[in-house]
Amino acid sequence: MKEIFNYLTIISSVVTAILWWYSSTVKEIIQSKPNNSKVEILVSGLILDGNIKLVETLRLQSKWNTKAACMSSVTAVFQVITALLGSWG
Repeated sequence: MKEIFNYLTIISSVVTAILWWYSSTVKEIIQSKPNNSKVEILVSGLILDGNIKLVETLRLQSKWNTKAACMSSVTAVFQVITALLGSWG
């Protein structure tokens, strides 16, 4: 039984790492460049480097960061269960 929770901890740790990596790299990119300026303010928000929507990118990163944090708590629960099983057996 303890081995199962060890494997679940490992798997959930890897998933957490992938989610946090993705949350740090995800970007909302516009389909067409409005002009060649580096920073432009539009009604929808700030655009960086001509094609990255800042506000939407921050929303996406926040969404994926939340998923990673939830998965991290699942990992912590698996680690606690593994520790308890180890102390009982």
